[in-house]
Amino acid sequence: MKKLIFSMLLILAFCGFSRSSIDYSDIRFDTVQPTESLVKLLRDKIESINNEFDKVGGAGNIGTGNIYYVDSAVGSDSYDGLLPEHAFATIDAAIDACTTDNGDIIYVMQGHSETKSATGALLTADIAGVTIRGLGIGDNRPKLTLSHTGAKIDITADNVRFSNFYIDATGVDSVNTPLNVSGVGCIIDNIFGYMADDDGQADIFITVGIADGDANDLIISDCRFVSPIAGAASAITFAKDMKNVVLNNLNIYGDFSTSAIEIPAGGNACKNVVIANSFIYSLNADEPAIEVNGTSCTGAIINCILISDAEATIVDAGGLIIDNATSLRIIGTSEGAPLPADTTLVDLIGDYTGPDSGAAADDNIKAHLDLIKTAADAILVDTAAADTEAEIADLGSTLVDNIVAAMDANSTLDDILTDTSAMDSEAEWADLGSALVDNIVAAMDANSTLATVLADTEAMDSEAEWADLSSTVVDNIQAAMDANSTLLYWQERSATITMAGIATPTNNLFDVDGGPILITSFVGICTETIDANVMTLQITNDADGGITDTEFSTAVSCEDDVAGTIYVFTNVNPSVLTPLVTGTGEGATTLMTPWVCKEGMIECAASAANLTGTIVWYMRWRPLVTGVTVTAQ
Repeated sequence: MKKLIFSMLLILAFCGFSRSSIDYSDIRFDTVQPTESLVKLLRDKIESINNEFDKVGGAGNIGTGNIYYVDSAVGSDSYDGLLPEHAFATIDAAIDACTTDNGDIIYVMQGHSETKSATGALLTADIAGVTIRGLGIGDNRPKLTLSHTGAKIDITADNVRFSNFYIDATGVDSVNTPLNVSGVGCIIDNIFGYMADDDGQADIFITVGIADGDANDLIISDCRFVSPIAGAASAITFAKDMKNVVLNNLNIYGDFSTSAIEIPAGGNACKNVVIANSFIYSLNADEPAIEVNGTSCTGAIINCILISDAEATIVDAGGLIIDNATSLRIIGTSEGAPLPADTTLVDLIGDYTGPDSGAAADDNIKAHLDLIKTAADAILVDTAAADTEAEIADLGSTLVDNIVAAMDANSTLDDILTDTSAMDSEAEWADLGSALVDNIVAAMDANSTLATVLADTEAMDSEAEWADLSSTVVDNIQAAMDANSTLLYWQERSATITMAGIATPTNNLFDVDGGPILITSFVGICTETIDANVMTLQITNDADGGITDTEFSTAVSCEDDVAGTIYVFTNVNPSVLTPLVTGTGEGATTLMTPWVCKEGMIECAASAANLTGTIVWYMRWRPLVTGVTVTAQ
């Protein structure tokens, strides 16, 4: 025996490594027992062979643990599983043969097949440190079929790797959870999960955790989950709070009733969750690709493409940061846009509107700057019809004085227009010179800003310098405004309504038409005392088109509220309607976070009628799409 071992060492040491000449599966330390020094030499050489295999994507781990084989075609659970021809018939039998933290590997042969058609685990990976690896590519990989609602695969031990399997969970409707992970430091990779067809739809494919922290440091990578038919809830869900979980390079496509990846209330305190380099396509119009409950989770969504059929349902990121390489796309368009860096859920809902269904940017700009142009008409309308030098004559130098004064005070365009809009007689516009036209034309030809144009004309201070104006100034200013658009459309607006007398059950306040808005503040002031009739008030959104209504606030008692009472809303969900009596610290309550309001009616719901009370409601809002209007009722 010693001669045999010595010969092996000489061959390994002096002849080098040849992948084609060594059957490494036959090298086992339970069959050789050389001296301790020879063991060390042989282990060192085997370790170098491991490294060579790793470089070319081989199996590795030769000599660091036992290797077992599983093959349903030729195997039997009465075999020892140590050679392919002596393979086990089931993966569970191979797991039972492994030793804890010994680095054992189970190879599941190409074409292997197992089915579980009763409640319970098809296999339970309960030995720590074991690698279970399927061999083959595509449909040739081992196939595990779950055809009972309670059939499943459990990974309960730490540091288990489960790799390269085809798992079919469509054999019966509502398979609860095909794959459950509750071991620390595990790796799930190269899994194809088939979740739904006409015969059945699994509920959730991977459930992470049975108790808080039992699946920390999990990696799910290079997997594909397909659920094209409605019926599945999620591909991956976090049942409990976990740390340092990485979901990388996933391809998820399906009609999920909750979301493709979900972190629900049970896992809403996960830490350092990373979802990276993934393509997630949600077919459900009402559910996002990723949904995170609350804002207590930490981590990031990095370099992903998330798709749904509406901007509002693409992602609910909760406390996860969305990096600027992640793109949100709408089904049916080629439009997509990266998110701003460090975007949170509040930013996403409040500020980001994404693509505009294919409309070019300049079309949007032109449509929105009509607001600015309307404001400018106070000046332009008086001169627009003038087309000869004679008709422009006798305009007063007040225009120059006002513009120069406004620019000296660093005023905005609104200030300048306001300063000149009151000028309505020819006498006030007398004797402006044609130099204004020349300067404005030259400046606009150079694509200058309004500030540049005005700066060029500031020094003109005599009536003679302003002679012979032509209508070119009107043409150039109008053309410039028509070509540059949306400066004011997205700014915050205000709306006010006086609710004189309180009706039951509802009081219409504001009609939102054309799309959703973001309500940034909502405040009421009681201007006429509400008498002692027992009643409550609540702010709601009666959405159009059959969409679910929203309760923005709780219902709170308001009987006997005196004139001067202020109604504010706290920053919880739903907001608490809070009456503050004058002189008792009104304004001290932490005010509401913004409300997302769907198209429809904003209402004040009352539990009883009260004809004597009067409340004035003040709202500030911003549009989330173009063309939105808000009308007080």
